[in-house]
Amino acid sequence: MIKCTDLEGQRDATVKGKEWKNVDKNELMAFIGLTLLAGSEKNWDVSVRELFGSHLHNPMYKATMSVRRFEDVCHVLRFDDKRTWRQPGEEVQKNLGENNVKMLCSRFRNTGRNITTGNFFTSVPLAQHLLEKDHTIVGTL
Repeated sequence: MIKCTDLEGQRDATVKGKEWKNVDKNELMAFIGLTLLAGSEKNWDVSVRELFGSHLHNPMYKATMSVRRFEDVCHVLRFDDKRTWRQPGEEVQKNLGENNVKMLCSRFRNTGRNITTGNFFTSVPLAQHLLEKDHTIVGTL
């Protein structure tokens, strides 16, 4: 995830004529933590700028990283490199969301984890596959 995010960050910065500062593990964990914090505080309808800038919101946001850096990481966050993307003329992949979840969860077989997914990724066949691998799934439809 770090490698792919940095590759995308470097690509994006080059296009814009800017420099990209690589993300390290601690910064990525801080980004994920802030995202989870916003969700736990039910701030999904509050702008990032407001979360970081308003004295009415948790000071943890701006104490963890700058709003600009949060936005930059959010903009280029990647779980895969673009070599897995469809090229012009290449056949459209079927079950892309399901296949991505299977790939990401493959290293956690038989660990009894619960996988949470959004509606793009949620399907009955995926739930059945994960159950066979000793996982459960909670997903939006």
